[in-house]
Amino acid sequence: RDAWPADADARGAHLVFVSEAAQSRALTASPAPLRVSEEPDKLDDTDVAIRMVGGRVAFAVNRKDVYRRGLKISSKLMRLASDFE
Repeated sequence: RDAWPADADARGAHLVFVSEAAQSRALTASPAPLRVSEEPDKLDDTDVAIRMVGGRVAFAVNRKDVYRRGLKISSKLMRLASDFE
């Protein structure tokens, strides 16, 4: 994977896939896009973490951070979110 520079400009983006925590932390200023990662153990550094569970895609949402940053996720989508342990 190519590393995205921490100072890269994501203005105008709605969603950004981040592969490293440093990338994610660089996107905390508002307005910032929804940060998605495939590392569920790093949910503190992203807004949405995805992973495979029983052959299906599951996701967890960092609700506190999403709401703090003023991002909006539909209630229908939130009902599908899992709680990763």
